[in-house]
Amino acid sequence: MQGPAYGLEPYAMAGDIYSQPPHVGRGGWSWYTGAAAWLHRAAVESMFGLQQGAQSLSLRPCLPSHWDEAELSLRRGELTLRFILVRSGAATALAAASHALGGVQARLLWPGEALDWAHLTRSASFVVPLLELPAPMQSEAPAAATEPV
Repeated sequence: MQGPAYGLEPYAMAGDIYSQPPHVGRGGWSWYTGAAAWLHRAAVESMFGLQQGAQSLSLRPCLPSHWDEAELSLRRGELTLRFILVRSGAATALAAASHALGGVQARLLWPGEALDWAHLTRSASFVVPLLELPAPMQSEAPAAATEPV
């Protein structure tokens, strides 16, 4: 019986996969590339829409539609920030966050709203309501076709 071809720990991210015999399909360079860190960063930046700049940060979430909520903790220097993203309106999201935080007050943060690093307290919690936007109105008449110019 042959073992799995990948041959790496399930939590290790391969820097490459061999394509030549005798190691076809085997992962390599798993502890040298930082590939797992880059994958983690890509996931956080794409799903949570985390954008960090020198002066501010913001979230523009794009969570999978079947996720009702998600949480992100961010540490930077002396700051510890906690973001709870809830697929609901502002009032419901604040109530859910208050419950999740054990009664600790969370500030409402709208998607895309910038937080200024200089004005953040050492430890802060935020709730981000993720509202589903209604489908665009479709007119009964099809739009007129235009000729390319």
